[in-house]
Amino acid sequence: MVYTLHLLFRSFLISISRNVIFLIILFFVNLGMFSQDKEVEQTFYFTGNTELETGKPTQGVLKAIIDMSQQDHKATFVALGNITKNGYPPKKKERKQTEELLQKSLMQPLANFNGKIIFMTGKNEWNKNGHETIDDMESFIQDNSDAIFWPNDGCPREIKDLNMDNVELLMIDSQWFLEDWDDHLYLNNKCEIKTRDDFFAKFKDDLKDEQNKTVIVAIHHSILTMSSQNFFENIGGLSVEDFYSTQRQQMSGTLETLASLFPDVIFVSAGDRNLQYIADDGVRQIISGAASDQLDNVRKAKEGQFTAKTNGFARLTVYKDRSSKVEFFATGESAPQKLFEKEIRRQQTTLDEISYPDISTFGDTHKTSIYTKEETDKSGLYRLLWGDHYRSIYSKEIEAPVLNLSELPGNIRAISEGGGNQSRSIRLIDDEEHEYTARELRKSATRFIQSKIKDHYV
Repeated sequence: MVYTLHLLFRSFLISISRNVIFLIILFFVNLGMFSQDKEVEQTFYFTGNTELETGKPTQGVLKAIIDMSQQDHKATFVALGNITKNGYPPKKKERKQTEELLQKSLMQPLANFNGKIIFMTGKNEWNKNGHETIDDMESFIQDNSDAIFWPNDGCPREIKDLNMDNVELLMIDSQWFLEDWDDHLYLNNKCEIKTRDDFFAKFKDDLKDEQNKTVIVAIHHSILTMSSQNFFENIGGLSVEDFYSTQRQQMSGTLETLASLFPDVIFVSAGDRNLQYIADDGVRQIISGAASDQLDNVRKAKEGQFTAKTNGFARLTVYKDRSSKVEFFATGESAPQKLFEKEIRRQQTTLDEISYPDISTFGDTHKTSIYTKEETDKSGLYRLLWGDHYRSIYSKEIEAPVLNLSELPGNIRAISEGGGNQSRSIRLIDDEEHEYTARELRKSATRFIQSKIKDHYV
């Protein structure tokens, strides 16, 4: 049963200055979650564009990953799409060669990988029969190896924790979004998600539900890229897969915008045939699509970022304290060479690093306002044009009782941040698992604007 503490939180909010609210959130959400050790939660290896190749450089990349995994206690390999050249043949009598090459190029070599193995779809897997042949290939791979094929049933999304406490792997079939759905009869019949709008809504729900974890979004087409684009690609491209095509920009822009609303989201892709690490507006993008003999040109990286046109792979390590780092390795004739290493996220904030008011100094009551006088005092011309509205009320100081959440019965504590299109809130829970919502009275104009501009971060 959920109780909404509007009146309770009104007293609480008025009792503290408006700048304190999210420091308090940070204190409650992180309380009890701090860790000082560097125990590994999971090590991920990413590559893509293996395309049934049984020789170099593809097998060299896979061998380097397999050898490196032998030192790991908890490892996961993710093939980020284009594991075939032209998808899985629709006719059963034509599948033998593709099945043999899948086994020889991927399934047999990776049998020696020390951990979980996950295959995903890319552009190549969407042939004429699209989702139907993808579903059939999923069955073949899972019936003949220990590998897992996600998302299931030719659907666009799968999310798994892989038995991890602090990490979620969210797998997205981006080609599903880019395909012309008129070409695929009965598309989405087996899927919970039926429309592209449903897909965006579910993506946001996934991030919101797992906001206290590191969410790794594995998606074939990159959200950000430093790959070189030719003239036609820069002005919109000739196909929907081109980075600046209208449909691709709708997809990547919306996913980037939604990811920017949450603290720890990492995109990992392989649509670009190179190695990259990019960070923009708090969104992190790893690109590891360099298992092919064909590589894409890439622009020079900015400071603190990385680009390379060379065969290799990315390794992402997430620790129990929720810190994470990415490493890029080049492969060739000799042992793998580390090209770049970057700490993506530091460990959880400790209590010593948080500055928040001592509530015991407040007394039984406290005076404050929702907005300051400086924010509501406007000139005569401004009021003539825009009116008075309720400015005098919003900046009026009100004396109210002080509420100390730690003194309430039931051990009430915060579990996550909430909020809608205008307000911010804290979700609370007690020892009997009663849930409450404490909502801030001060509205956020940025949240409201962002709710209307879905494909660009405000």
